[in-house]
This record gives sequence, C-alpha cells and structure tokens, in this order.
Amino acid sequence: MLFKTHIVSSLAVSEVILIISSNLFNFNILSIDFFIFLFFVFIGSIFPDIDEQNSKISKSLPPFISLYINRIFGHRGFTHSLLGISLITFLFYIILGDIDYKNSYIYGFFIGNILHVIGDMVTYSGISHFFTFNRNVIKLNFFGSFLVGSTYEIKLYLYFLSINLIYVIYLIYLSTYLWY
Repeated sequence: MLFKTHIVSSLAVSEVILIISSNLFNFNILSIDFFIFLFFVFIGSIFPDIDEQNSKISKSLPPFISLYINRIFGHRGFTHSLLGISLITFLFYIILGDIDYKNSYIYGFFIGNILHVIGDMVTYSGISHFFTFNRNVIKLNFFGSFLVGSTYEIKLYLYFLSINLIYVIYLIYLSTYLWY
C-alpha cells in the first residue's frame, strides 16, 4: 500500500472502533486520550516502512537507519512481522517511561503497526508474519489482492478517506451538540 492509503485506512478503522466503543461503554470520544491515540495510530501506520529507503518515514530520518534495517531484514521483513511489531512497541514503551497518556501512545502505535501490516497483506506481495522463523508469505483477499498504486488502491484510498471525513463531521457535530 502507498503511504497515504496506510494512513487513511488505519485511521478509518480506528475511528470506527472508537465510535462503537464510546457508544457501548459510554465514554467521551472528544477527550485528549483519543486524539493522542489517533495521532499514534498515524505514526504506527507508517512506521513499518522504516525498512524501505524511499518511504516517507525513512526520508524524515537519517538515511543510514533505513539502509541498515533494509540490508539486514529487507523490505516487509522484521518490521512487518508480529515479533518485530511486538519488540518495537515494547522498546517504545520502555523509552516513554512514566508519562501521561502512555496507554494512548502505546495502543495507538501498536494498532497502527498492525493495521499497516494488514494493509500490506491485501496487496499481491503479501507479508511474512513470522519473518524470523518462517518466510512463507501471507495474503488476505477480503478486499481482493491488488498492485500497490493501482486503480483499485486509489478506490480504497477514497473509500477510507470518506470514512475519515464522516468521522470529522461526527466530531464537529458532537462538539457543537455538547457545547449547547
């Protein structure tokens, strides 16, 4: 998947889950926790591509980082595996130390990573979940496999973008409704 499709799809899925959860468990979806959570879903949704030198996240970091990761693991390797996501999230947890809203950071980052990997599983290339133990590629076909950057991906992007826009409208409605 492309950078923009990873972002809008991960945010859309997370937003739908937040809306359903807030209605079921009666909590405030406008709290700072949820905005922090969504910001870290955004970060997590692009983070696994740190192993690709031409990715947006790699270009924002010193070039040797992605080069080093790519040479050792390749693209869609360790950073796209369950073990890699778990270890990176745990490392992130340790680095954060004792700060406010830590769970929002961690859960958002982890869920963003997982949704990124699910997105890559839908492409023709697939991913290897158990990278270090088994290099069998896993693919999902619930959207139908597609080539990265294809017309089908653009349609998916627009679909998920519309869900994001509906979510923003819903938040505007909620904030207006709660203030009056």
